[in-house]
Amino acid sequence: MGETFITADTVRYDRGEIVYYSKNTEICNSPVLIPGIALLPAGLLAVFYALALVYLFLGIGIVSDVFMAGIERITSTT
Repeated sequence: MGETFITADTVRYDRGEIVYYSKNTEICNSPVLIPGIALLPAGLLAVFYALALVYLFLGIGIVSDVFMAGIERITSTT
């Protein structure tokens, strides 16, 4: 699209490669970002996202239960 990039980095995997383009002098390789996630099969990604969603909902449920127990204790004494 006519854009000029300063830095380009290629990472090769068994199933493909990822090319990072950046307008900065340095490319961010953060551990938070999962490189190559687009190379995984769609079914495996669906299972991973479903498990992550269940894990998060369980965590929210546990924290909410503890919070509500505290609120019940406070309101029962007043």
